[in-house]
Amino acid sequence: MAAVFSEGYLLPVEHFFFFEPHTPLYNPEPYLTVQSPLYALFGSYFRQVVNIFSINEPALQAFLLRLIHALFNIMSLIIGYRLALLAGSVRGARLSFALMALSWLMPFLSVRTFSFNLALPFLLAAVWVARYSLFSLRRTSLLAGMIASMAIMLYPPILVFWVPYVIITFLLGKPIRFAALIVGTLIGIELLHLLANQSLILRPVDWVPLLQMTGLKPWDINGQAFKALFILGLVLGPPLGFFVIYGFFRLQKYTLRMSLPAIFCLAASIFSVDPLGLLVAAFPFVVITGSQSWMEIVENHMKPSRQLSYFAAVGYFWLLNGFLLIWFSAVAPRKQELEAMRYIGQIPEYHVVWIEQTSQPNLDPLPMFYCGRKMVFSYIRTPLPSQSFYEYLMDVRETACIVFRGEEELKNRLLNAYTMFPALSFEAVFRPGMTEKFFRNILGWPSGTLVIYHNDYFRKKRKP
Repeated sequence: MAAVFSEGYLLPVEHFFFFEPHTPLYNPEPYLTVQSPLYALFGSYFRQVVNIFSINEPALQAFLLRLIHALFNIMSLIIGYRLALLAGSVRGARLSFALMALSWLMPFLSVRTFSFNLALPFLLAAVWVARYSLFSLRRTSLLAGMIASMAIMLYPPILVFWVPYVIITFLLGKPIRFAALIVGTLIGIELLHLLANQSLILRPVDWVPLLQMTGLKPWDINGQAFKALFILGLVLGPPLGFFVIYGFFRLQKYTLRMSLPAIFCLAASIFSVDPLGLLVAAFPFVVITGSQSWMEIVENHMKPSRQLSYFAAVGYFWLLNGFLLIWFSAVAPRKQELEAMRYIGQIPEYHVVWIEQTSQPNLDPLPMFYCGRKMVFSYIRTPLPSQSFYEYLMDVRETACIVFRGEEELKNRLLNAYTMFPALSFEAVFRPGMTEKFFRNILGWPSGTLVIYHNDYFRKKRKP
């Protein structure tokens, strides 16, 4: 459902990394660790495939990309369920599967084009194989390390989980499996680095870029991480989610090798430039270990007199969660930007467009990709000069329209724009959806509205 209806993007890098990779972002620093070289290689292959099959419609390309990420999420669910079966009871595994699949925000996040969505099934598979090696052949730990290397190269912050996981394996008295995990991980990283960068990591200094891509800044607390942690708590909402979180922090011995690295991820997110990715990486392990621990309490320690109220609380949780699940699976972030670009792209004579954003100068570019054809976008980030624009800009005659980003101080900005374009007429307005508007108001963000004015001088010029 989310793959079909939840078009658009949360962060600019989510869109521009794939569809407009050569467009410079105005403020890319917060997103440096979101995408990796191996993920960039995936993006390159994706663009080649859509070109081979002549898939030129922007909306269809974006849908296929969301569908691929949704399929990887299904892989995560299947592998996560198998891992949960190894970690405890069938009832605990079923609860963890339901929470991973149906927690209200997870389908929405799973179709976003972030590298951690592709890395997660490989991390779960690595932990599954490594746990299986405890009961079977020790050599499978080598395979687990190689699978984990795929997750690390797709999303380097995965190291925050994997390194503690490997160390805990040694502390649990498994030295051969510990060594196999290290060797497998190193071999896999070398091979994938050769694939993505055409070079091997031969010297210690060559590991520095990979370590930097983890995005950890130990002495720099990221305030956004606390918001992300709060959202994670809401995703595992009351009351059932809180029971699972309680079960997670019980730190049962039989799930310790998963729960402790997950705690490392939760703590490291506070010092990461990309807290969302680390929390998503930790989420399935929080759910699996917490569900198993909580179901152990329900089955062995909960009095029969309390079970009725417990199941009533569970019913309330799934009712509320189901409502939010349907709602957020259909949310399309920045949909107004997509619709405005499609509108502009459908008018054949439009080629040059100016974007006025003096009230929000730090905003990133608009997604010109959705125009469906090549155009020229120029951005006005500072107030315009008082003299007539005709004196020093010749291509005003070619400018079809001006897009005003945001309705803040629109009247003054429009009067200022008349110094450039004395003949402007209103053409269209595109506003964010109800959900996005609600969150913009709550968070104090700009309105996100796009107002299009036509350059009438351009229209007169086009007349025969």
